[in-house]
Amino acid sequence: MLLGSVLALFILGADGHPARADTTTTIPLAGAWKFRLDAGDVGVKEKWFTQTFDDSVTLPGTTDENHKGIKKDEQCIDRLSRVWYWKGPAWYQREVVIPEAWKGKRITLFIERTKHTRVWVDGKYCGGEDTLSAPQLFNVTKAMTPGEHTITVVVDNAKLPPVGPAHAVDERTQSNWNGIVGKIELRATAPVWLDDVQVYANAAKKQATVRAVVRNLAGKAAAGRITVACESYNVAKPATFKTQAVDVKAAEKENVVEFTYQPGDDVPLWDEFQPAMLRLSLKLETKVGGETWGDERSVHFGMRDFKRDGNRLTVNGRSVFLRGRTDSANFPLTGYPPMDKAGWLRILSITKAWGINHCRFHSWCPPEAAFEAADELGVYFQAELPNKRDAFDAPDSKEAAIHDIDWLEVEGTWKQKPLDEYAKREGELIFRPFGNHPSFVMFTLGNELGRSPGMFEMVAHFKKTDPRHLHSEGSGNEHWDPSYAEGDDFWVTSKTSKTLPVRGSFFTMDFPNPHIETFPPSTMVDFSKSIEGIPAPVVGHETGQFQVYPDFRDIPMFTGVLKARNYEIFRERLKAAGMIDQAHDFVRASGALSAICYREDIEAALRTPAMAGIQLLDIQDFPGQGTALVGMLNVFMESKGVIEPEAWRQFCCETVPLLRM
Repeated sequence: MLLGSVLALFILGADGHPARADTTTTIPLAGAWKFRLDAGDVGVKEKWFTQTFDDSVTLPGTTDENHKGIKKDEQCIDRLSRVWYWKGPAWYQREVVIPEAWKGKRITLFIERTKHTRVWVDGKYCGGEDTLSAPQLFNVTKAMTPGEHTITVVVDNAKLPPVGPAHAVDERTQSNWNGIVGKIELRATAPVWLDDVQVYANAAKKQATVRAVVRNLAGKAAAGRITVACESYNVAKPATFKTQAVDVKAAEKENVVEFTYQPGDDVPLWDEFQPAMLRLSLKLETKVGGETWGDERSVHFGMRDFKRDGNRLTVNGRSVFLRGRTDSANFPLTGYPPMDKAGWLRILSITKAWGINHCRFHSWCPPEAAFEAADELGVYFQAELPNKRDAFDAPDSKEAAIHDIDWLEVEGTWKQKPLDEYAKREGELIFRPFGNHPSFVMFTLGNELGRSPGMFEMVAHFKKTDPRHLHSEGSGNEHWDPSYAEGDDFWVTSKTSKTLPVRGSFFTMDFPNPHIETFPPSTMVDFSKSIEGIPAPVVGHETGQFQVYPDFRDIPMFTGVLKARNYEIFRERLKAAGMIDQAHDFVRASGALSAICYREDIEAALRTPAMAGIQLLDIQDFPGQGTALVGMLNVFMESKGVIEPEAWRQFCCETVPLLRM
């Protein structure tokens, strides 16, 4: 049976009335869900998955957005403040009708982004998951026969993996929200289907190795073929390339089909200037006994090589300097990142207007929509494990493992696992959905970590698992006594030894007499001595960090789940000092000094012949972790009027004239 026919599906909402959806392979589950908070963490013991809930919320969304939990009037000085706070289990429930046409198909529940979850269908347990970075998938085939069913999901944002205060979960950044965001849907496939497709581009040869995983749950051997087609888009003149057929034998439950696809010499390459995208479409047709099954999948990729060449980074053989920023997960209206491409097109278009071609995600990984937007705009991404800990060696005792736990379902119970096991699995989960994106060029184990033997092993494992990206132990690791980690493809650091900086400004206890704080502006400073002899590309870690006085005119803009009560504290202090009438003057004066200092830091890096790039902290305000209002843009990505993008690009863009004198 082919999947091309149009089916009329019916979904029951929380009010019990069916909602019509015309689709062949998905049932969207966005909308009203029944809901219950579990303050005592007794829901599993009391079998709430067999009960019906009285309250309701809207998903996708969070408890904060739905005004559930504890309403708080806290006034945090070091971060934004949540209005509705919940930490613990929250239960979500939805009724759905599975159509007769789905009989015999494999059915999965797709949850794009959430926290620690467990899922039941009609009271039958269907598994648990705790990835913070990748979509969560639950096989519900056995539980979901045609007819009406009840899905129950418990999300527990108190049961976190052993990642420490990573920006993925930290209250000082996007907050440790509870809920489900992004896509929520049921998906159906034939019992023989394309489970995964990974494309490994080789721009030098203008070809790609394609690795497709064909799964077979039909109970019998299957045989057939995959028809491959490719077309370019996001280019001035889109083109269609040759079609190719590959034979398939699927005798096992999991079958790997690997082949080389050569679109031709006229295939466009991807980089920041011409981000040419390719759509590879695979159509699978197989026979099992006397039945025919079909499945289709499209993946998007770019023909690009991102490599290290000595101490330089290259894209398709040409040197590139990373003019980067550090995304610290600041989303004050929702508390979580945009899950749609339009939201990320806005963010990345603004940063490109300020001369930025690179974005490092500080101890978190963005969603699919961010990669899609970066692909089309030509922005280089560095994703990271959601991690702020470095205990990558399995502990020798239970006591040693207490602070490094990973709650995973093992044989019906929840067991503790060390950080290294969680990190390995989390990295592999990140590579699968996001690895094809050409914007995904760099990956690290986390932020400002120490060092352990297990970290070397983890980097080596990830380099072997997915060589499409450059890999490193972390950003700013061992900043108190830095040294290059053998095996890393690049080194993100603020200094290469205790006395050799690669940025111009430091906390005085971290590095005495930094040149920006200590000396007048100069056209002679560079960091050549600091990177001499380093065998890998060096990227400046969190360059800048120059504070601008709080702009109290931003306070009314915080209309979402986080309030700027830290700004209010500073405003009251200024009032008490009798200087509130000078507030905007302080913004202008401190902002002007900040812009001058950023220029000095950026030009010093650009002036260094073998420097590979910088990662600013930041072009955008970071109102968390001490209220670091370090941006030329406020947290809403709006200009403060301190300096305009055209003037900023005079010293931060692809071509900057520099003079030593």
